[in-house]
Amino acid sequence: MSEGFRRLARAAGGLGPTFDGEAKAAIEELSVQTRAVGVNLNQIARAMNQGLVPADATLRTVLEDIASAIQAYDLIYVSMAARSRKSAHEAFKDEPS
Repeated sequence: MSEGFRRLARAAGGLGPTFDGEAKAAIEELSVQTRAVGVNLNQIARAMNQGLVPADATLRTVLEDIASAIQAYDLIYVSMAARSRKSAHEAFKDEPS
């Protein structure tokens, strides 16, 4: 029951879901990959702002691909959050009254 309360309290406080096990490992890996993408995007933006990299069609395509990948990551996170919410609700159902 306490696990269910903890998960619901986090969600109510806007802190997002709590993950453990495989979900936690997947979120941690996702965070590492997303951070690496962010670093690369900052480097690209810096180079473009300094005039070192011309903005061309190929670069635009690559940046659009990156944006698509980030959207896919977002969908994965949303899916995992939904499963976490389901686990919290099931924790309450499984407890005797």
